[in-house]
Amino acid sequence: LVNLTNSGTKQLRSISESKIVETIIELLYDYRNQNRIIYVLLELISYMMMYAKLAEDLCKKGVLHLVLEVMLNGEDFRSGIIRTGFEIFWSAIEGVGVWCLLALSNQAYITGLQNLLIRVIKEGYKLEDKCLRN
Repeated sequence: LVNLTNSGTKQLRSISESKIVETIIELLYDYRNQNRIIYVLLELISYMMMYAKLAEDLCKKGVLHLVLEVMLNGEDFRSGIIRTGFEIFWSAIEGVGVWCLLALSNQAYITGLQNLLIRVIKEGYKLEDKCLRN
């Protein structure tokens, strides 16, 4: 895992050297209200966040801001979009550090994320929900 984070895979290194990151962010922005497309993009971003260089690049380009917007607009906290969004945040913190969250230091985002987490903790009851809480 440490090797993956530091060196990435051949594919992740190729992505980091291309313009694909900008395209993915544009697609995320353009299709943020279409759950099927968003889910696939979030899965891709989650995979990309495993490589520290890509994680840093994505954070600098504001992807966490877009991911949080998508999460806060989600209606069901049990959805794959919410789960993948949390994975992206954790991967960003692990790969880049907590400074990546500074872009989200807006009261509306903090309150929205707090409300989402409270819902997960209070209303979660399935094994899948427990995994999301933990």
